[in-house]
Amino acid sequence: MRYRYLTAMRNRNTLLRAEQSRAEQSRAEQSRAQANCALFASCEALETEYYIRDG
Repeated sequence: MRYRYLTAMRNRNTLLRAEQSRAEQSRAEQSRAQANCALFASCEALETEYYIRDG
């Protein structure tokens, strides 16, 4: 009986770590997406400024 309990707890901990890892990966992907949007916006602003200056 004790073996089943320990196995269940190990499985539970493994599942919790996997869920935490997925959440961290999701946050990292979201941060990269936000950085890409900011970079794109700044590049677009520079391009617009270039066209305004050079007519």
